[in-house]
Parts: sequence; C-alpha cells; structure tokens
Amino acid sequence: MRQLSHSDLALASCQASAYTPGHQFAVARFMRELLPAWSGRFDAEPLIVPAAEGVRVALLSRSTMWRCEISGPRIDLYWVRTEPAAPEIAMADFFAAAGPFLGEFCSFAGARVGRLAGITRRVGQHESPSLFLARHFGRAELQDGVLDAVQSFELHVHKRVPLGGRFITNTRLRSAAGVAVGIAVPTLLEVEQDFNTLADEAASRSFKPAEMADFFTQLATEMQRGLEQAYPRPR
Repeated sequence: MRQLSHSDLALASCQASAYTPGHQFAVARFMRELLPAWSGRFDAEPLIVPAAEGVRVALLSRSTMWRCEISGPRIDLYWVRTEPAAPEIAMADFFAAAGPFLGEFCSFAGARVGRLAGITRRVGQHESPSLFLARHFGRAELQDGVLDAVQSFELHVHKRVPLGGRFITNTRLRSAAGVAVGIAVPTLLEVEQDFNTLADEAASRSFKPAEMADFFTQLATEMQRGLEQAYPRPR
C-alpha cells in the first residue's frame, strides 16, 4: 500500500483565535479607526450580522482565502485554500502574522485575552485512506482480521503539554478519511491539529501582545514537530 508522510499533506486551512471574555465590541469605532488599516488583506465589503453575543463582524478578502470574524467574546483569523491550484501559505508564516494581528485588535479594543487557540487542517490524496490509517497506526498482529479491509478508521489523540515552557496547552491530533467534492468514496486523508490554552484558566489569564506572538510562534514549531512524528517519511 502507498505510504503518506507529512510532506504529502497539503495545508488546507489555518485558524488563530483569541478569546476575550467580558469584552463589549464597539463596532462603529472599529470600523472607523482600525478597519482602514486592514484593507490590504480584507478588501471585500465587511458583513455585520446579528449574533447571540450581540453583533458579529466578518471581514473577507476578495479571493475568499482570508477571513476574520470579530464579536464580543472572541476574534478569529482564518486562511482557507479555496482550490487545489491556489497558492499555499506556510504554516509558520500564518501564525507569525496571526499573533501580532490578534494582539493589535485586542490592544486597540482594550480587551482582556483569556485564552488562545490555533488549528490547522491538512489533506493528502490516497486511494484507501481508512485502510492506510489502520495500517499506519495499528499493531502489526492485528492487520489480518481486526484491521483487514477496513472501510472506516479515525484517530483522535489528546494530550496536555507545556508549550515553549510557558503555556500549558491541550493538543489534539485528529486523522480521518475525507471525501473530495463530487466523489462518492473517500479519497483523502484529513489531518487536523488543535492547540489551545486551558478553558478553566480563561477567567484569570490576561495574555499580552508579546505573549500572544510567542504562543503562536511556539505553536507552529510544535505543530510541525508533532506532524512529522505522526507521519514520518518512510525509511
């Protein structure tokens, strides 16, 4: 069976989030004073929609590859590869930009940041992704019988680890078969990595812009290391 390694997994999306509990989003001031400085990236018309938390502002690029959503409780920055031929951003470059970007907004808004999170999703082409996963992670003695001719297989690994010696984080690695648009059978391996600081610390933490930038820099390094450990190149 054909093997996949980390170098075969193309980056499909990235997300960076800052949680701002108790923040009252001043939409008019943001639109007037900060949004013009972001027009180079978000060059489409902004959307303002009602939400459970009051109002949510969605900023978009004309290419639809960049998106930012802002509400009282959180701000999220997204990069999404909209089609296979679209250029791919380097994960490290995304998170290197995300930290200062989120920090700029939170400093402008005077919002306390209680929690941080980063998520990536990667995909790789494979004719039998579930069977590949079962054989990649399954014990050799189970390959005949228990893991033979597998049609569906998913892996979810959750750990709590220190990040860069400064941040205690939940880390998750999820691997599963995926279905490409217009194709009935799974032909993709989807790998998602999720790093986030602890929810039970959100009420007491207050991340400063420099800490936010450091978190996302460290996160990119650890995500890459974890991906290479889970999907090494064949020997």
